[in-house]
Amino acid sequence: MLESDGLPTEIWEAIIDCVWPDQEALQQCALTCHGWLPRSRYNLYRRVSILVPKQLSKLSRRLLTSPEEAELVQELLLAPPDLIKPQQVVDAAFAVFARRLPCLTKLFVNLLLHGDPVHSRMTLDLSLRMSSHIANFPTLTHVSLLHLALPSFMALARTIVALPRLTSLRLHNVSWNTVGKIPPDFLSTEPGWLNLESITVTSVWDSMPGISLLFGITSRRSLKSIVLDSYAATAPEFSHASHFILECASLDTLVIHNTWPAHAGNFEAFGLTLTGVLNIVLLRGHARLVLDFAHVDYTSRQDIVLVASNLALVMQNELLRLGRSMLEGLEIRIWDNSDRSTWWQAEIGPHFEGVVVRSLTMTVCEGWDGDVVRYEDGAV
Repeated sequence: MLESDGLPTEIWEAIIDCVWPDQEALQQCALTCHGWLPRSRYNLYRRVSILVPKQLSKLSRRLLTSPEEAELVQELLLAPPDLIKPQQVVDAAFAVFARRLPCLTKLFVNLLLHGDPVHSRMTLDLSLRMSSHIANFPTLTHVSLLHLALPSFMALARTIVALPRLTSLRLHNVSWNTVGKIPPDFLSTEPGWLNLESITVTSVWDSMPGISLLFGITSRRSLKSIVLDSYAATAPEFSHASHFILECASLDTLVIHNTWPAHAGNFEAFGLTLTGVLNIVLLRGHARLVLDFAHVDYTSRQDIVLVASNLALVMQNELLRLGRSMLEGLEIRIWDNSDRSTWWQAEIGPHFEGVVVRSLTMTVCEGWDGDVVRYEDGAV
């Protein structure tokens, strides 16, 4: 590369990597010199975002003239805004890129409407035709569906079955109205034919009839990580899923993902889910429990402290009921600036340490793109 200038190749590549995801800056890097072109091109195409049809047409023409760049695409994000017909954009993207992205491993479909992200979602038709389109991306290992409505659970299942290498599935604010018609051979006599390693369901379980079947068809030997919404246990589906989860021999991490602000009704739901998950963790013996507060807006940091203190009491009471002294380990995730780690440890730690858990890990997730995290109480 430019080692003649005194720096090894790895340093120049690291500098270019730091420019991502600034597309304009990466384009300038690509034009700087011949030595910078490969790494700049890699960062330009490793994650492709399609928001409007114009971007799709432009990228399609580019890949036709430079097919070697198609091999650089590892992640594809489809996120058409609500002013665009999302189904047309998604259908067109699958048709245009079919069999043309040989190294694609991650697919994100995000149909978030402007306004309330919790209650707003567009409908995405994962019909038989769409499943056949998905099958044209056999290298996919991760699929994330966010803020959308599907026709049925079986529409989702057909998509999953079409991806033989799929190991991670994320459903966030996703819903459907019915299970759909289940083929006789779908529920195999041999349970666990789907080799997922990670399942994330941070949606309202009552809006996903049949979601427990997803855990039923997943291999008990492959599943390592499960992320659940804090309201999960309020739905009847949760008890069915729990039976399958208890049989997962390889499970090492259970995360409760809180997406709801602090108030009395949410305390009760979160506590119910925590009780159910805690029972699974204790019966599994080695699974790690994580309470994730990093994905919801709070009016103040004290809101999180209040929720955490209530959950510590729930854990303590459940451990006493089960005749157990304490949990081996617990991780709590917070969204804040890194210099607040000590404050969080001092405020939350005493509620858990020595009474509920032997080892408490506090993980502070910083704001995106260098943003300063601010809570509505004015604290920084």
